[in-house]
Amino acid sequence: MQSVHGHPDPSVSRDASVHPSAGSGKAVLLVSDEPFVRELLAMQLRAAGCFPMAVASVEDGRRLAAQMVPDLIVLDLDTTPDQKACWVQQLGRSPSGKAVRMVLLSADVARDCGQDSVVCGADLCVAKPFEPRELMRQLLGLMRPPRSEDRRPRARPALKAESIELDRQQPTVRLQLQGGWQALDLPWTEHRLLECLLSDAGRARSREEIRDAVWSNPLVDLRTVDQNVRRLRRTLASVGANDLVKTVQGVGYALDLGALKRLRA
Repeated sequence: MQSVHGHPDPSVSRDASVHPSAGSGKAVLLVSDEPFVRELLAMQLRAAGCFPMAVASVEDGRRLAAQMVPDLIVLDLDTTPDQKACWVQQLGRSPSGKAVRMVLLSADVARDCGQDSVVCGADLCVAKPFEPRELMRQLLGLMRPPRSEDRRPRARPALKAESIELDRQQPTVRLQLQGGWQALDLPWTEHRLLECLLSDAGRARSREEIRDAVWSNPLVDLRTVDQNVRRLRRTLASVGANDLVKTVQGVGYALDLGALKRLRA
């Protein structure tokens, strides 16, 4: 079996990992400026029982994602790391606020994604050239329902404060807004960031504290913390929860729970 730049082995469609029942009708949006990548992945996704939607630009991807919220988005475009991170953020959230799993294909994973994808914010980063069969296993794995033991509640109660409730078993937060309580899905990194701030809502957290709590890696650049705070603010603002995360000059970041109360006034 050769890489994506070679001729694909026709036997890939007969592999057990891409059995027609594996995808079970899942919709996958492919955004790639390489026609061969679009054709190859679309062929294999169809063989796995998925419904692929292949486009060559982010603009076309946005239009399709607005019409039919996909179960997974694969992004493969030759551009800057900042632009890729921006597109991951934009495409990874549907108009309804539902978080969509994102996969980024990159010729330079270290530059574009960083450790644990903290730079781009994707759920999975795959180096190019990739091995098609292995990539398919990873894509189907991301869309596979959790095993029954994974769905069992863990002994971690929800974090609650005034007008906010964070589910610590699922990446979901409930906010009390003008129209009542509203649930919002979060990417896992933003969920961990909000959990860090909410675990001691009356205290400002330094960027170093946030980095250690969210990534557990002292090598993560502190600018990554700032970048993800901006993403969390945009996510919260999408439902009207503006100014919930505030900057504390000389310290770091904190939650302003009074912001929700002011919104309801």
